This record gives sequence, C-alpha cells and structure tokens, in this order.
Amino acid sequence: MTIERMEDVHGEEFKFDKSNIPMRGHGTTVYLTTDKQHAVSFFSEEMKKNINVTRLKNIVFAYRDKIFKAPGGDFFKQIFSWPEFLINENNVLATVSPVYPSCFFFEDDPSNMRKSVCSGALKEPHWFASAVNFKNYVPLKERGTLLGYLNVCLNLSRGVKKLHQFDLIPGDLSFGSFLMDPSNGSVIIRKIAHLATKEFPLYHIQEDPEFAAPERLKSLQADDSSTPRTKEHDRHSLSTLIYHVLLRRHPLLGSPVFYPEADGNRSVLPADKPLFIENPDHPYKRLVLSPGNEKYMPWIDARDLPSSVLGPHLGALFFRAFTDGLVDPSQRPEPGDWIDALVKTRDMLHPCSNPECPTGSFVFNLETRACPYCGARVEDPVPYLEFHTMSGDKYIDESRSLFIPGNLSLYPWHLDKNTVPNEFLPPEKTKAAGYFSFHNGKWCFVNQTVSDLCYYKGKSKPRSVPINQMAELEEDLVFFSPAQPVPYRLIVRISS
Repeated sequence: MTIERMEDVHGEEFKFDKSNIPMRGHGTTVYLTTDKQHAVSFFSEEMKKNINVTRLKNIVFAYRDKIFKAPGGDFFKQIFSWPEFLINENNVLATVSPVYPSCFFFEDDPSNMRKSVCSGALKEPHWFASAVNFKNYVPLKERGTLLGYLNVCLNLSRGVKKLHQFDLIPGDLSFGSFLMDPSNGSVIIRKIAHLATKEFPLYHIQEDPEFAAPERLKSLQADDSSTPRTKEHDRHSLSTLIYHVLLRRHPLLGSPVFYPEADGNRSVLPADKPLFIENPDHPYKRLVLSPGNEKYMPWIDARDLPSSVLGPHLGALFFRAFTDGLVDPSQRPEPGDWIDALVKTRDMLHPCSNPECPTGSFVFNLETRACPYCGARVEDPVPYLEFHTMSGDKYIDESRSLFIPGNLSLYPWHLDKNTVPNEFLPPEKTKAAGYFSFHNGKWCFVNQTVSDLCYYKGKSKPRSVPINQMAELEEDLVFFSPAQPVPYRLIVRISS
C-alpha cells in the first residue's frame, strides 16, 4: 500500500492508494480516495498542454456555484458529476469529483453470468442503445422500461439545457459523456472538466464522429481545428443520442451497401450528403433486416419500427433534426424542445399486457391499438384526456393527451398550462392532484388536493368534486380547476 496525500488549491487534503490499479480514460488516470467518497482524476502530460488552468478553475468553482447555488440547483446535483476540488501543484493537475452513485454500476446476475456485462461495469449508454449489446449482454433485470428510457433522455436534455444557459459547451456529447440507469431513468453527465466556456472555447478536442454534426464532421475529417464546437453542434449530438437510446440504432447509418468505403467501419459517415435512414425520399438508405439478425428485432428494421411509434411529439422532432436540421443548423431542436416533447410523450404511455415485452409499455396509437414492440393488442376500452384551453367561449386544442391506464396520477402541470415539471417546481407542485381508479367496472377520478376541481358535460352547470371524493369518467365530460392561471379543460374520451 502506497498512500499519497495531496492538497487542492484551497488546502483540502485527499489521500489515495497509488499502488492500486487506476482507471483510465480520455487522457486521465483516476484513483479513488481511501475513504472511497471521491475520485481523483490526474491529467496526462499531453492533456495538460491543451488545458487552460483558468478555464478549469472557472468550471470547478465559479460555474459550479452558479448552477448549484441557484434556484433548482439541488436537482442538478443528481445530474452532473461536477468536480468539487482542483489540485494544481508540483506539475500535477487533477480534479476531484464525488464517486458515481451505485445505481450506475451493473449488479451481479447469476442467471446470465456467462454472457452478461461484468459485475461492477459502468452503465455506459452503448450497452443499452445498441440492439446487439442490449439483447446479448444486458441482464434482464437491468434493461428497464420505455418510461425509464424516456426519463433518461429527459434528464440528459435538462442537463444540456442547463449547460447551454451558461454558454458551456461539452467537448464531446456522445456515449462517453454520460452514464444512465434505465431502471429508474437517472442520468449522470460526466467529463465536466472538458467543457468549453464562452471565454475559453475549445478547438483541440477528441470527438466521436458518430455524434458529430455534418459540418463539424467535415472539420474533423479535414483535421481542421480552427472552428470551435458550438451549441448547434450539441443540438445535433443530443438529437442523435435521443434517437439512438430510444430506438437502439443510429439515425444516419443505414444499409452498409450505401457506404462501400466504410468496409464495415461504422465510424465512416458521409459528411457531405448525410441522410436520415427514415427519409421517405431515399428508401434505399433504410436500415433493414439481414439474415441472422432476427433476434435483434424490432430495433434493427427501421421499416417495422419507425420513429413514429414514439408518438407525434418525438416523431416530428426526429424528422426536423435529421432532414432540415442536417443542412440548416438553425432548424435543429433545442434541448427545451426535447424536454417538452418527452414530457408529453410520457403522458401517452400504455402498459403492455405481454409479460415478455421488451419495453413494458408503449406510446398508445388510437388507430393500431397494439404494442409495436411485441404486437400485443389492447382489447379493452381506453380512457384518455384531451388537453384544451379556452379563448372566450372557444376550445383551443393543445395537441396533447394523457392516456389513463399508463398514467394513473394527475399532477398540477396537467391542470395548468403555466405549470411546467422542471427543477423550479416547489415541493407542493410535485405531488399528485388526484388519481384514476378502475372501480366496479368503471373508470373514476379521485380528487386528492384540488380545492376547486369541477366538471361539466355539454352546457350543463359545472359541479364540484370535493377532496377525497370521486367522479365517474364519461365520454365528453370536462374537468378543470378555475383557480389555475391558465386552466386546462380536460375532455374525457374513451377509445373502444
């Protein structure tokens, strides 16, 4: 045992055992402190040549305070693996960060040890976002559900949005940038020390070409380091990550016959004429099923599982990102667009009746009424709510729905258009306003907290639903809370 002591720039002491085998990655050597509460990341000599210490100090101290000490800062402590200390002495440069929570490490899986991911391995996205890795290596109990993956993408988008609010740009937004746990939907964004700031843009950075924007990829392939990474580049990377995580395939890497120069190397991407694999004008680009790949269905075939199975909100953003957004960076969805679409998509989930379904739930489609992942059909009537607002005496359709069997609770953001589920919500706004229950063969809503909840049908006079009382759901019944700043009119529909 070789215990070494070091102090950060403010005199905080850290001890670690240098005789232990360190972890390595992205130009760093990482040791755990002896109390196993922190990880000390030492930058290599090569990395130090391109690191501005002033930028690093600003990230570790100034920007950390700006984010974590602002309203909602506690929320982002769960999303960022942000360095807390900086060591800069005797030609040693290192950051000190909290260790990753245990949920971001794979557990033992005795039932599948021969092929599963090794116990203790980090839950890096490539295990879950690849159809091959997901099917062959991820233990069943750690695969998560569609809700978990939507929450992963939601939290990732929230993290990127927060970084962009402070003009912080990830040096490389890819699978290596974060860890994920689809069992609970959590994310932790790492490599914070590599962020570019407004004062110190980054030029000499290593990026994963699979997630690079087309114009950025041109620079990388030409070895042109004169152009820094921008928010527009991040928006393409974020869109690609969300598509990859939810559909387990790359949005621009189609049939290998389209890239004979790739010779099986997925890192070769067309920078001059990129095409969406679901672009209807170029069907030959679609990723299609090959002999022997049937076990990776439905993810492997873009014809059988197009992005439209994720509903209208996400489907529209994918087409925008990978058609117009490929040639016009201003058309790329921003993180806030993804947040809004993911929140609305969660409300459209319906549980799948098939216990072997790989996703556990799906975005309900009123026309097909079937799970696109396993084919199980929904035979029972499905109640759902349509969201409207009022303009005078006219209903304004908000193009939003909540399907009740998959969303048994109603929250304050379902009652008021101005209430948004984000880091700024006070605790009382995060609690359910009420819940739905299937009682005596009928669906009902039980009011838990809303003092002025009313309902009406047609031109009838509104009737109140007292707290701890229920109202039976009927076609065309309208619920609303008049005291809300911009109250939704929730119209009951029953699909049969």
